[in-house]
Amino acid sequence: MPVQNLEFTALNLNLKPKYYIAGSAVYLGGIVGIGFVNVNNDTMNSGSFGSTASGDSAIIGAEIGYSFTKEFSVNLGYRTTTAKLDNVDFDMKTIFAGLDYKF
Repeated sequence: MPVQNLEFTALNLNLKPKYYIAGSAVYLGGIVGIGFVNVNNDTMNSGSFGSTASGDSAIIGAEIGYSFTKEFSVNLGYRTTTAKLDNVDFDMKTIFAGLDYKF
């Protein structure tokens, strides 16, 4: 039975504008970005076969957050990354949570 190892790497540049709800520490945010995705596929069987694909990607998403202070906030969001890698469409959907600190 073949053993398959997929390794994904990505580099993204995102814009994340925020809209604070009046009189509240709650904000709504959007995510728009571009990036680069690289996939390395190593399949080992009786012999060895490997392939690498890379391509540009687009990122869109949204988040909701709460600012405790000017420096600390928490967020919860959703984003999707799409790319075309060697005639194969790549689509990754992500739910994320974070703790942000502003210097």
